[in-house]
Amino acid sequence: MLIFKYSVDSMMRVLVIGSCGKRKRFSSPEAPTCSDLIEKSQMDEWVSKLSGLTCKARDMYTGNQSRELVGAVDFLRKIKGVQVALYIISAGFGILEENDIIPPYECSFSGMRKSEIRQRSSLLSIRDDFDKICNDKYELSYVALGSNYRNALEENWQDEIKGSIIAFGKKTTGDNLLSLPCNAEIVKDLSSAGQKIHGIAGFKGDLLRILATYAHNQQDSYSEISSWADLDNVRNIVEHLARKS
Repeated sequence: MLIFKYSVDSMMRVLVIGSCGKRKRFSSPEAPTCSDLIEKSQMDEWVSKLSGLTCKARDMYTGNQSRELVGAVDFLRKIKGVQVALYIISAGFGILEENDIIPPYECSFSGMRKSEIRQRSSLLSIRDDFDKICNDKYELSYVALGSNYRNALEENWQDEIKGSIIAFGKKTTGDNLLSLPCNAEIVKDLSSAGQKIHGIAGFKGDLLRILATYAHNQQDSYSEISSWADLDNVRNIVEHLARKS
């Protein structure tokens, strides 16, 4: 277990990684599909072709998880001393920085076989770009990915992250990693305790929003966020929030 200590002048750096979604702000019958997108460099071409239907990656995906994740990131950024980087894994364009301008597209890792995901991930340089992102030091990484999008990161992705990791799914393991369930039971427990949850599909975004709200409600929000590098603290908070009052 990694435990970090902070001074008053410290900066808490948080990495948040989300995934693309089917629901998008814009759509078009001319939107590219997986077969149209086989290289990252093609994004500029499609941005030009669909120039009237583009926006920042953070604004393109309108599903519950994406919306809540972006909102939670913005909320965390209101805490002085907390710096948050948001990246999105796109099955169409690879890893996107939140402010990258993108067009609508129709391509998802959902429904693909593992071998297909890995092949497409290689074409889009997803693991290489992920490794570069992880070269920066983050005290905490929140990896809001389901199994298909984790497969796009390939094996042992967690070893590239030096700080503490919050992830989801039983098969995700690591000495510096807290793997949280994403199932009907945890959704029911948090909902019954009065937390707003958009079902299993939106849970990963909801949980970051819930944690961010919890931090804001503490007397020293920065110290609270800093303490999350000790993953036992995160586990205890989730268990506390899931209890009925």
